[in-house]
Amino acid sequence: MVKTYCINLERAKDRRLKIEKEFEREQLDVEFIKGFDSKANGITQENVRWEIHPGEFGCLMSNYAVWKDMILHEHPMALIIEDDIQLIPEFKNKIESLKLPPVWDIIYLEYVSPIFDNEFNEDLNEGRCLGTMCHLISLECAKKLVQFDPNDWRGADKQLSLLPLKFFYTKERFAVHNLLNSDIGVEVDRIPVLHNAVWVERKFGRIIAVFFLIFLLYVLYVLKKYPAR
Repeated sequence: MVKTYCINLERAKDRRLKIEKEFEREQLDVEFIKGFDSKANGITQENVRWEIHPGEFGCLMSNYAVWKDMILHEHPMALIIEDDIQLIPEFKNKIESLKLPPVWDIIYLEYVSPIFDNEFNEDLNEGRCLGTMCHLISLECAKKLVQFDPNDWRGADKQLSLLPLKFFYTKERFAVHNLLNSDIGVEVDRIPVLHNAVWVERKFGRIIAVFFLIFLLYVLYVLKKYPAR
């Protein structure tokens, strides 16, 4: 089985207990990585880029820790799981039976707004997604990503979607994640506009995508003009 990491905040003991049961059910050998706790480290919106939520910054720094550990121990690939997901039944068997591309950087196993480029095989589509909650990453990709300064990132998944990497995603989602119940949550002014506009266009057509883009830009304008107090 591929090297598996689970990112878990030290204070989120209930999440750890819950995800440990998932791992036990699937007979997964998992190394827990202490998540970077933005709140405990005094990270607020004032000391990160405006595009990134403090919770996103913590997610990014946690992934950095995994990438560095992968490189240190020369793991050819790794499975990275966040502690607030649910694995589907037979998760381990599905991972082991995946037909991987000869060259790849990231394979999303759970994701948001997948932009389809090509069908690769019966398991995978080629295309970029949002979300780092459950994915495979290659060692070569980790080596590329640690070259960037995390203080320059605009969010882990948003930044990844803009990089010239080889992205794939599974046709079947291997995990379930409720974005609304995550620590980061959804904030309209940080939604990746262009990525989601392309996703809407591919899924629903150009006309719907234009209306979506106009609506989203209007909402962003209103939020900027009349900020919440």
